[in-house]
Amino acid sequence: MRTFGRIVALAAAVAAVPIAAMGAPAPAPKIEPPAVVLAKYEEALDHTVGPRFVRFEYAVEQVGPHNLSQTHRVYRSGLNERDEILSIDGQPLPVPSIRIFRNRLYRYNVTALAPRARDYEFSYVGRHRDGVRFDYVFSAVPRAEAGSAYSVLGLTLDGVHFMPRTIAYSTTAGGVRGKGTLTFSPQGNHWMIQEATVTAKIDGKIARERLVFHNYDFPPSLPNSTFVEPHTAPTPQP
Repeated sequence: MRTFGRIVALAAAVAAVPIAAMGAPAPAPKIEPPAVVLAKYEEALDHTVGPRFVRFEYAVEQVGPHNLSQTHRVYRSGLNERDEILSIDGQPLPVPSIRIFRNRLYRYNVTALAPRARDYEFSYVGRHRDGVRFDYVFSAVPRAEAGSAYSVLGLTLDGVHFMPRTIAYSTTAGGVRGKGTLTFSPQGNHWMIQEATVTAKIDGKIARERLVFHNYDFPPSLPNSTFVEPHTAPTPQP
């Protein structure tokens, strides 16, 4: 199940510039032609960067040949990551299990996962209104044979910021094929992952994974001790 448990996230992260006024009130909806929408989407991605420092939590559930339920708290600074496991199968851990990763690209960076016009041909499907905005829906077909295990099938763009609301994708990892969705939302001045799902067949059985991200915080800094390996107390000798 470990292979399946991470096939949602297969793309490498890239760096870019903050999205301006992400928390500002949305203007009245305006219908844009599909070509204009795609042009604004490419421009928005060109001016997007992940936060320098971030803290968030996520819950992961796997259902299939092996079931799993965990909650995590994550701290990131550059390529450093601290991952604290807070609970397993609904039972809080008395002391979080801590893992420190270095030189670890952020697997859910929207600019790594969002399809670009140079790689995909987009076809306009339609639009739907969501509150005070319109979302624009496109199908996506790779322009060349995909050498990557991650391939985008469809894209829903927010009609205010022109950033991805939902990416539908297919993936192959370790001989396992699956399909899923990635959902994003504005968090502060950034565009962050909100939910990631995948469904695959493993050993003839359907397996599903769902990750839900919440409690985002963007501190101005994190102490250096955040990314120091925790010390394990020595075992008393008899």
